[in-house]
Amino acid sequence: EKVITMFPKNLSERVLSLKTNCINPALSMGIILKENGSIEHYEIVPSNVNITYRLTYEQIEEMIFEGITKKGNEESEIGRLIEIARKRHEYRCKNGSIDRFSKYGQNKIKVFDDKKNLSGKRIEILCEHESDSYMLVTEMMIMSGEGMAKFGKEKQLGLPYRSQRPPVSFPDQLFFDSLPEKYCRAAASF
Repeated sequence: EKVITMFPKNLSERVLSLKTNCINPALSMGIILKENGSIEHYEIVPSNVNITYRLTYEQIEEMIFEGITKKGNEESEIGRLIEIARKRHEYRCKNGSIDRFSKYGQNKIKVFDDKKNLSGKRIEILCEHESDSYMLVTEMMIMSGEGMAKFGKEKQLGLPYRSQRPPVSFPDQLFFDSLPEKYCRAAASF
């Protein structure tokens, strides 16, 4: 299995890394949401971050299942973040976003070296089921992106971004249900 990084390894594994148990320079973003889930205020500040421990998606799902995120301890912050992510997700869906977490889940694409294949590569598409942990990370990343875009616009900075045209119309649930599961449905949702 080969990982293709967004940045060169000397950046992604050193300067831009969030290693555990050491001070990492970062940009931190604080966001205040309105009641409807839209961004009311944001703040971006230079910071130093010390990651004391990491959690996997599976560990977070286990904590949610066991009710640990509701017990008033440090892990209960995850429960609060999930509530915020749900609010944000609901806001985005009401404003035209396709609901990727209700039924169809996420997809992971992995590329493997394979000498048997004519191209020398083998591609696997793995369908991930919906989960609160994936939704949490996805919504926080999208919200951070929106906050950074607002900052760039306000400061008149040229920032890299990607966008898509709004759909002409959204297919209804009957249309999706009539398609074969997995890849065909996933492709139709884009």
